[in-house]
Amino acid sequence: MNLGEVWQKANAPVLVISGASDNIMSRADSETIVEIVNRVHPGRARYVQIDGMTHAFTVNGKFYDEVIPTVLNWMKEQLATTSSASSKSAVNPLLLSPDTSRESTAAAPLPAPLRLPLPR
Repeated sequence: MNLGEVWQKANAPVLVISGASDNIMSRADSETIVEIVNRVHPGRARYVQIDGMTHAFTVNGKFYDEVIPTVLNWMKEQLATTSSASSKSAVNPLLLSPDTSRESTAAAPLPAPLRLPLPR
């Protein structure tokens, strides 16, 4: 199965949340999903990286509660914009730090698209 092809067919808003301490999915894998979706459906995908978070949404062994308002705010934003077409075509990553919970919209360059492997 070519996961890149599957993501190209995603015709819904996509929020990709990546933990900087994720040892299952790399940042490049997560950013590639966003790149693939946005290439076919501009502005439909967003990347969020949370410093220190694992694949299980934990920081220092505890569930990172701040991920909940991050997801809820994104969902509210999607609901508010469903009536109008989004004009965003580039990735606008949101970087969060569990220590400060401050947001930064500093964009990081995206890697070249790649074929994501299936989980084993």
